[in-house]
Amino acid sequence: MPLTLQDILQFEIFHQAEAEVVAGAQGLDRRVRWVHLSDVMEIARLLHGGELLLTTGMGLKDDPDVLRQYIQELADVGIAGIVIGLRRPFQHLPDALTEEAERRAVPLILVHREIPYVEVTEKVHSTIINQQYQLLDRAEKVSREFAQLALRGASISQIINRVAQTLQNPVILEDRAHQVVECASYRGSIDDLLGAWELHSRSGHDWSSSEAVNLLDSRPRCAWMPIVVRDEVWFRLHVLEQDTDLDDMDQMLIDKAGWIIGFTLLAERDARQVGHHARGVLLRDILNGRYHSSQEILRRARSLGADLSDKQLAALVVGARDGSAARTRQGAAEQDRAQVLRGIQEEVRRAISLARCAGLTTLDGDRVIAIVGVPGQELLRGKLDEITQEAGRRVLEGDERLRIAAGASSEVRIESLRRGFDEAGEALRAARSASPDTGVTHFQDLGLERLLLRLREGPDLAQYVESELGPLLEHDASHGVPLVPTLRAYFEASGNKSVAARALHIERKSLYYRLDRIRALLRHDVDAPEMSARLFLALRGLELLQHNSHGAD
Repeated sequence: MPLTLQDILQFEIFHQAEAEVVAGAQGLDRRVRWVHLSDVMEIARLLHGGELLLTTGMGLKDDPDVLRQYIQELADVGIAGIVIGLRRPFQHLPDALTEEAERRAVPLILVHREIPYVEVTEKVHSTIINQQYQLLDRAEKVSREFAQLALRGASISQIINRVAQTLQNPVILEDRAHQVVECASYRGSIDDLLGAWELHSRSGHDWSSSEAVNLLDSRPRCAWMPIVVRDEVWFRLHVLEQDTDLDDMDQMLIDKAGWIIGFTLLAERDARQVGHHARGVLLRDILNGRYHSSQEILRRARSLGADLSDKQLAALVVGARDGSAARTRQGAAEQDRAQVLRGIQEEVRRAISLARCAGLTTLDGDRVIAIVGVPGQELLRGKLDEITQEAGRRVLEGDERLRIAAGASSEVRIESLRRGFDEAGEALRAARSASPDTGVTHFQDLGLERLLLRLREGPDLAQYVESELGPLLEHDASHGVPLVPTLRAYFEASGNKSVAARALHIERKSLYYRLDRIRALLRHDVDAPEMSARLFLALRGLELLQHNSHGAD
């Protein structure tokens, strides 16, 4: 923390001198940058601000106007305070001196006992130098920590979060369009900051500033710096004084963090990736429930160029269809498959824009996930079909072997988007096994699976599956011939034993044996209407649970 005049007055030497603040006490929290000793009345022109002036009073003129001008000049240059040890010609401080010091909030300190001023300068200067050394030492340690993060391949998000924790304040990285591409809070929510971000960003921030770290006296106070990459300002880093007061140390750390972020951006080579990353962070926060309120989602989305307010919202999940190029090229390098997915993502993004809808997209494993906001006067289902058809057509033009499948949720509220992504993922799984077109499968059309998806969110589905199929599952775990696939094939054949036997590639006699074994284990007739319905539902639930445990699409 900066050394203030109040701190200095706690030194033992000032207690010994019986120091008394006779005027300007409201300025005792001023920072003391240095100590200067002078009895010259015209000393102000030689000062730069922040000095503690020591004087014996020998040079003071016995003229009220001159004394007032003396204080005024010192106040104008930002003097930290004045310490006076009275000598001739005064036995007490003139009223004009104390009155003007009080009016200008210049601390005026009278020492009643003589003290060696050299001891004051030595004590104050050594304290200031020690503090500066400690600042530099800590700055160097934190700088190394930031650099190590970057060298370990940390993302911009990880660096921004570490800066927020170090400075104990919210940190926001914005692009030249004043859009938030990354943000991190320290303690609480930054909803209000994000909600008024564009107004804050466009007020008082000068893109042409050459200062490394700039201070803006806003509410909250803002310390910011331009992030220069390849001689061009790409981004700005803002630290908002919301949780903790900013000091000199913080400004040094902001400068260090800014350079590390610049180098990280340069390594990424394409600033647009940061915007894509920020959108991905928001979507993954929604998927994982890492947000404080629906308003936070709306504000973060708006800062990324997607106004989702007053829109019909749905989740859309898109991937390569089963059997298409991207999912069958087993020998393809991981980066090639990622490039295919990025191509699909770009076409989905483009299709959303062409449909005049708001949207955010990102990659999630082997699929593209998106939030689509459709204007209220449009049909949601129709727009989702339009978007998917356009994206599928463009993907097919680029690679005739590649076809996409898409799943869409029902209309959801902003706080239900997480559920929407679950619905769209289930719809995509169904779509990937359907006929090879470029349409979208809507969750509302799935029928039974809609119920099962709701049950999957808790323990109920697993408990039901275990209660109905437990004996068969135990059998299959310890025997070479599983019975669950036999039961599934039998139901899929609508009880036709010849069709089921052909599907299992076994003789009808073997099928009869297996069905008898199933009846014995379950102690029920699988052909009884109620029992067959219960078992059919359990088999579908088992498929859903197994699919989820292996990683949902």
